[in-house]
Amino acid sequence: MLPRFPRARSRDEQLNKLGGSSHSGIQEYDVLIIGSSATGAYIALHAATRGLKVAVVGRNDFSSSTRQHPI
Repeated sequence: MLPRFPRARSRDEQLNKLGGSSHSGIQEYDVLIIGSSATGAYIALHAATRGLKVAVVGRNDFSSSTRQHPI
């Protein structure tokens, strides 16, 4: 049986949520992942599916460094 995941929010929805979700400006996370490569995104998913609160900080959008090479 495959796990079910909630709908992924758009980038704008995520940024809006991060920008105004805390009255004190301080948020606590269980895991901080630096780098939003495919590996970083996988680790974030892996941690979040185990109930951890995860923050990912990256220079670009998720998996932006993933390359596709023709065979």
